[in-house]
Amino acid sequence: MFDKLITGFMYSNDQRPHLSPLATLITGISTINSRLGDSIPFLGATGIKPLDVKVVAQALITATLEPNTSGVIEVDTLAKLGTLP
Repeated sequence: MFDKLITGFMYSNDQRPHLSPLATLITGISTINSRLGDSIPFLGATGIKPLDVKVVAQALITATLEPNTSGVIEVDTLAKLGTLP
């Protein structure tokens, strides 16, 4: 079983569409930071790609049902687990 989920900013286009521009901005910042090798030290959670709550919920269900998933689940892994068919 997994220990915990590590997430940054989570948003919902359905429930709070006014957060979509902020999610887009943070996505851009995190993309730039990752291309620079995560070298911008003062970003904190802003340097982590935001995820839609539906993706996080799907990732949680998938991780729970997947016997090979254990430990801490990073954001990139969450995104992959949350978008599996």
